[in-house]
Amino acid sequence: HVYNTHMIKTKNFTTTFPVTMLSELDTLSDELKIPKNDILVDAFKKWRKEEIQKKIEESYRNASNDPELLELSEMGLGDYNNQLITWEK
Repeated sequence: HVYNTHMIKTKNFTTTFPVTMLSELDTLSDELKIPKNDILVDAFKKWRKEEIQKKIEESYRNASNDPELLELSEMGLGDYNNQLITWEK
């Protein structure tokens, strides 16, 4: 994904980065002909998506141990129960 920074609001920030990682970022940016900030934005978005997915999975695992939700599933919500069982694995 390449972001057109002219169309979205941006803000500058300064950070400290390990020299070796910065060198890798420079090389990758040159090879792919993609601005470094676009690579960092993509990396952050991927990381954030993974973190959200982990929270969703944790939520399902916690729900599978909730007696009230399990009672609801026993009252005829078979599909919901099957989903909880799948997430327990």
